[in-house]
Amino acid sequence: MRSISTFLGDETGAVTIEFVLWVPIFVGLLVFVTDASVIYLTHSEMWSVARDTTRRMTTGEITTVAEARDYAAAHLFLGNRTYVIDTDTTSADMNVTIAIGLDGAAIFGFFFEPILGQSLVASVTMRKEPLN
Repeated sequence: MRSISTFLGDETGAVTIEFVLWVPIFVGLLVFVTDASVIYLTHSEMWSVARDTTRRMTTGEITTVAEARDYAAAHLFLGNRTYVIDTDTTSADMNVTIAIGLDGAAIFGFFFEPILGQSLVASVTMRKEPLN
């Protein structure tokens, strides 16, 4: 029969127990960082494409709403995600808005959905340049 002091001094299996306790924390941290990185990259890409599309609209390179939507959709390079692209050319200001649901932007999504809300939006407005 083993005494309690023998049991407390026995360290066999301690590494396995520590491994089992720490691995979920490291995996959760890895998932969190991966999701944050992909969301940041997606939002950055949306801003860049919205800015480029709006700039092309203000200089007259893109003249119709359909052209603007097609151009923006062609330059959003992160997979086959469902972006909502809206353009406004009704005034002297040109506006392009690109939105995507957070569940479509992130790989896992369950970390950031309660924090960030339901979608990421990038909207750029520029004044139409006078063409001489």
